Amino acid sequence: LNALGGGSVKYEESGSGDLKQVKVELHYAYPIALPGVAELWTLTGGEKDITKSFEGGPEPIAISTLNSPYPYIDIVTKCAMGLEPWSGTPRERNSVDAEEAQDPSLEEKQKEMEDAKEKLDEASDKLAKEAKEKDEAWADYQQVKNDSSSTQAEIDAAYDDYLEELGDYNDAKDEYDAAKQEFEDTTGYDFKDD
Repeated sequence: LNALGGGSVKYEESGSGDLKQVKVELHYAYPIALPGVAELWTLTGGEKDITKSFEGGPEPIAISTLNSPYPYIDIVTKCAMGLEPWSGTPRERNSVDAEEAQDPSLEEKQKEMEDAKEKLDEASDKLAKEAKEKDEAWADYQQVKNDSSSTQAEIDAAYDDYLEELGDYNDAKDEYDAAKQEFEDTTGYDFKDD
């Protein structure tokens, strides 16, 4: 298995009749590169299994089995699988066109998610526009209110304009919140506002 350090394979077949099971165990000597370990290996002449001193590691293999000139750890791999006898008839290649095998429910879900995202983007743009118009109406009201030449009727009209813009902003905020909730419900994504 390993030209440098050896290794081993155990193969066991069990079962009878048409159903059988194969168990394979592979031992692979993997060299370790830790400062000082190679020197210790050389001092012991490679005749002692120094890896037994490493607690919690894989179980080492006897040196005589591995005949390894290097310090090593034993990598153990195990596999088990069931077998059935082959009928002798070759299987035909898959003749189904991959493009035709797409799940239509996935396409529907993707369309729903795209529609929810588009609705959220539109609601976000509308909310930003209404917020700007509300702020402009508030600034106009403040300017008219602070102008000593303004009449009370002009101040009231500016305030009414502000209230109208505030109502439009609140409607846009409700639409945005509804679109955001729909987006989160459709996609499962928790959308965070900037």
